[in-house]
Amino acid sequence: MKQLLIIFIMAQFASLTFAQSKNDLDYILFYDQDTTYCIITMIARSGGNVYKVEYYDVNQELHKVKKKETKQIESMRVAGRTLDYIPLNASKPNKYQRHIERKIDGRIKIYDHIRLIAETDKDGYRQLYSVVGAGAEIYTIKLDNGRYYKIKSSNIKKYIAPYMKKCREFNNSFKDEITRQNIEEAVIEYFDMLSTGFYANNFCLLIGKYIPIYL
Repeated sequence: MKQLLIIFIMAQFASLTFAQSKNDLDYILFYDQDTTYCIITMIARSGGNVYKVEYYDVNQELHKVKKKETKQIESMRVAGRTLDYIPLNASKPNKYQRHIERKIDGRIKIYDHIRLIAETDKDGYRQLYSVVGAGAEIYTIKLDNGRYYKIKSSNIKKYIAPYMKKCREFNNSFKDEITRQNIEEAVIEYFDMLSTGFYANNFCLLIGKYIPIYL
């Protein structure tokens, strides 16, 4: 039997209103559309797949996104946590996709396949927590050239580390060998290097074309 997870986010308008900054609101981004800032009140999942989303727009009008339409949601943020629609298997980027949570955001993104958003606390406040599934941890990295890779030692050595090291500023700053244990630290350092200096606007932003395939 497929696991069924229904996430009710009890939107307490007294504490979270549309008068707040966009940064405090949820959002839904459909492919080829502008970002819709909103308050998401429910996400329903089955077997890890999102099949229903309900949200209020800035006019406080209720919208219901049903199963077929959920696949058109490129990205959504709920209670400060972002889920993107990405390949479930990095080696088959054009195959099966799922909404998976970003663990590390930035020019390079790391996705955590194990941690799932779950229901809010018993008082209905917009605080979500993680449910850790059984089995080994699975992480996917998305480089800033749009390529996806499963984070494992062979991919780090052959693809991920060489890609990041092409950025001279990062290479001069991060002297350690990039491994599964320190890759999050490396990604954050890489973002910092791209955010400042000459290479932020030149070499570091052009290296993507040298990585030709998905693995």
